[in-house]
Amino acid sequence: MAISVKKHETYRLIIAVCDCDLIGKKFEQGNKQLDLKKDFYEGDKKEEADVIELLRNAQRNDATFNIVGKNSVNAAIKAGIVSKKGIMKIQGIPYALCLL
Repeated sequence: MAISVKKHETYRLIIAVCDCDLIGKKFEQGNKQLDLKKDFYEGDKKEEADVIELLRNAQRNDATFNIVGKNSVNAAIKAGIVSKKGIMKIQGIPYALCLL
């Protein structure tokens, strides 16, 4: 399954990584919310191996990461960006926020 990757250039590079089938959807649970807006998450569609390489390279450049979806989170774990302990869920959707 394809994963969307979008880079946001600010004072620090932000990488938004999201399973393509989740983009544009909103999930809520209690006072938590995931709003996967297209303008933030929709970017280049990539396969897992490419995402892993991109995440590893971005990590070296002190990037931050917003990662949403099963495939995206698994790629981030394989890249060494997050551990399983750092994964949270809203309505069963796994996500991680990483500030390195």
